[in-house]
Amino acid sequence: MDPMADAPIAAYLERLSARTAGVLGDSLVGVYLHGSAVLGGFARQRSDLDLLVVAAGPLGARAKGRLAAELSPEAMPCPAERGLELSVVTLAAALAPTPGPRFGLHLASAGPGGPARVVDGRDRPGDPDLLLHFAVCREHGRPLSGPPPPEVFAPVRRAWLLRGMERELAWAREHAPAEYQVLNACRAWRFAEENVLCSKLDGGRWARDRLDDPLVVDLAIARQSGRSSRAPEGAAAAALLERVLGRLG
Repeated sequence: MDPMADAPIAAYLERLSARTAGVLGDSLVGVYLHGSAVLGGFARQRSDLDLLVVAAGPLGARAKGRLAAELSPEAMPCPAERGLELSVVTLAAALAPTPGPRFGLHLASAGPGGPARVVDGRDRPGDPDLLLHFAVCREHGRPLSGPPPPEVFAPVRRAWLLRGMERELAWAREHAPAEYQVLNACRAWRFAEENVLCSKLDGGRWARDRLDDPLVVDLAIARQSGRSSRAPEGAAAAALLERVLGRLG
């Protein structure tokens, strides 16, 4: 669904954009929605809200502290069940991506009433996960404020995106449930074949027609969509994941 058609989500995003502008003032370039909210497959009960805040330059400690306080779950509870994932980056980082873009601040919450995590990027190495966020923002991002995404986010090298997807699948193999493994593998497979960035559900729909036995994908789609509690069989999920890892390498 379109998250902006969900009144509590739309109101939350409007407040978040306004509070961010109130803290950053003229140094704010834009606030961009990405992830499942723009790719499709968003559901308030199962999804988080992914945002990138782009600033003209690095933020000082005071601005970071104010922003973290203004957007905290205590000050502004996120109505999405899985909460908020927000990163602050500079315009320079967005316009000239590196294999590990630097970030100024990372804010995460676990949904209504959930704990918050605040990471100051000042002394942190770059975050390769931002590359996929940049790419999705460039192609599909929705500006809550600021210029159109292609004016802010430069193209990301395909090889870097493939490596990022490979890392994500390697992590999922050890830590994620079977449906997550399957659907992330499917969307990575589609990107490897067609250079299309899509949601997990759309990746699953694309992949099922390319498998002799699509049951593992059908079960993953049904569980991810909330239509079934039956999980894909672990061995079948692992086999598909390894197959896709072979294509990415």
